[in-house]
Amino acid sequence: MTLEAVMLHYVDDMDAKINGIQQFLRTQVPDGSRWSAYHRMFEQFFIYPAPERKMQIPDKIIKGEFEEE
Repeated sequence: MTLEAVMLHYVDDMDAKINGIQQFLRTQVPDGSRWSAYHRMFEQFFIYPAPERKMQIPDKIIKGEFEEE
């Protein structure tokens, strides 16, 4: 077996697992909870990521006005 074949095998396996977890999280996270139901294949719970927050950039930084110390 070549190195490329081994790498392809592991990348494909990881991709399948990640897709499975994403599908599981879409359907198995109770409303208002950040934790999923128990996943029997992986034998664990998953934490659902918090919604992304947009960072507010102060006007001084946008305008390039920096205070020197």
